[in-house]
Amino acid sequence: SSGINAEWPLRPGKMLIEKATDHANSRKQFVSKLREYKSIQEKIAKMNLLCYANESMAYMLCGNMDKGVKEYQIEAAISKIFASQSAWEVCDETIQILGGAGFMKDVGIERWMRDLRIFRIFEGTNDILKLFIALNGVQDVGNKLKKMQKRKKYRLRLCVDTTA
Repeated sequence: SSGINAEWPLRPGKMLIEKATDHANSRKQFVSKLREYKSIQEKIAKMNLLCYANESMAYMLCGNMDKGVKEYQIEAAISKIFASQSAWEVCDETIQILGGAGFMKDVGIERWMRDLRIFRIFEGTNDILKLFIALNGVQDVGNKLKKMQKRKKYRLRLCVDTTA
């Protein structure tokens, strides 16, 4: 198949968390290792949370497709947006934890950042997918409002007919 597969955005997340964790465990800042700072702990926890949620959405979506569910476009759009944004955020936080070292070519994170930025454009830009999601939601509400409007017009005609 063409394009990026569902597993692609999951790959860098775990690797980036590993790099950030290794650095936090070995790097000393002032008198403490980075891992001892609450802000670093929160960053690594959030990175794990995003990867877990991303993985869960991908498995749920693929499971529905394997079961033959016909309508999965909204879920696919939501999953793609979340995957690309969360992978970007994990990469950004990894660079934040590594500091200047995160930008060094030999560390390899700068390449992931560049690749993850383009993922927000490939397979449909996130902005267009957000419009697709919104329009589908509005379409459903619009159909319900049309039905309500028809019922009200019918009731109004009944009221007018009975008073004449």
